[in-house]
Formats: sequence, C-alpha cells, structure tokens
Amino acid sequence: MSLYQNNRVLGRGQALESFQIALGATEGQPVLRIPGALNPGVVYFQVDDPGEDARAAADIVIFRERERTRGVQEFTIGSSGVPGAGVPTQFHNRPIIGGGSAVFSGGIEVQATRSVAAIPTTVSVWIDYTPGISSARDRDPFTLHTQIAGGATTQVGAVPAGARWIQILTDQPTANLVCTWLDASGAVAADFNQWIQGAPVIAPAGLFLRITNGGGVNQDVGIVYT
Repeated sequence: MSLYQNNRVLGRGQALESFQIALGATEGQPVLRIPGALNPGVVYFQVDDPGEDARAAADIVIFRERERTRGVQEFTIGSSGVPGAGVPTQFHNRPIIGGGSAVFSGGIEVQATRSVAAIPTTVSVWIDYTPGISSARDRDPFTLHTQIAGGATTQVGAVPAGARWIQILTDQPTANLVCTWLDASGAVAADFNQWIQGAPVIAPAGLFLRITNGGGVNQDVGIVYT
C-alpha cells in the first residue's frame, strides 16, 4: 500500500499497516494518511532506537479528520541508545521510552519533523483498530534506578511517552548531584534546579536527562516518571 490512500474509506483488514521512515529535512514530513476509517482505533508512533550512546527526537503532529471538522494534536518524543561499554545500563530500551499514541474515529494524518535538523531520526508509525479504547494506555508510572560513582556522569535517557512529572529519589543529600536536560544533539537545554523536598516537577518531553555525581562516594538514584 502507498502512504496516501487517495480518498478511499479503509476497513479493518486494509488499515492494519505500519511504516518506518527516516525523516529528512522537510518540516511536517507526511508519514501516514488514512482519509476515512470504518472503525475507531489507535495510532502508535515512536522514535526508533538511534544506537549506542545516541539520542534522537521528533515532533509528531496528528490530524484527526471528520466530515466537517479537523482536530490537531502535537507530541514531542525522544529515544536513547543503550549506554556504551563501562557505563551502567539504567533501563532496557523499550518502545515506550520514545513513543506515544493517539486515538481516532475518522480520518487521520501523521506528520513528523526532526527536533534537531542535524540528527538522523527514524520514526515508526502503526495503526490498530479497536472498538474499546483505553485512556490509560502508555501512562503507567515506572522507575529507573542506577548507582552513580563519585565523580561520574550517567546518561539516564529520554523522558518516556506520556510522562508529565519526574521525581528524583536518592539515598543521600542532593547537594552533590547535578542534573541537566540535553537536547537530541547533546547540547544543554536547561539545568534541573528544582530540588523541592523531592516533590515531582514537570518532565520536559523530548529532552534527555544527564546526572553527575560531584561527591566522593557512590550514590543510588531512582528516577520516577508519572
């Protein structure tokens, strides 16, 4: 099947399809378009694992098309490669780390743009028709754990799909921890300056967390996304 289905209404058997596309420099690159559908469903999308010690992020725009209306929803998603040799692995790479989903009940169009123009980025998009759509999908909280040696820096990875809040837990005072948010190129986007009694704070979608232990002893760190 082609990416664009002309203006046909697709049934369940026709629309269960997926695409994997390497994004170019075009802003709003078309990835998938189904002008009409017989059943409601979910469109899933992810930034594929970019490889060891690498980062990639994309802006995804979902257009929901009905007979007389057109809705727009935007997402920023990122994915991280497995840390290299000698760096502790904080988590297993799972599609949820760099993906998300949106419901639809009519036509749908997906466009994607690389968050950083110079970073090669591949996205996967797939459709699943289902009569019962759960609003809780991709929203389960989960925890990443790592031990950071004194003087060491750890790449924790991307903010996962659907996460709105981040809470950092430690077994020692946070004075020696420096947390930094990176963009997909590895440049510093912002420092984490929100140590408020360990309370949850906003998790910025599409950015990547780096933690440095400036103390002289190992420090256990847990990162909770909700």
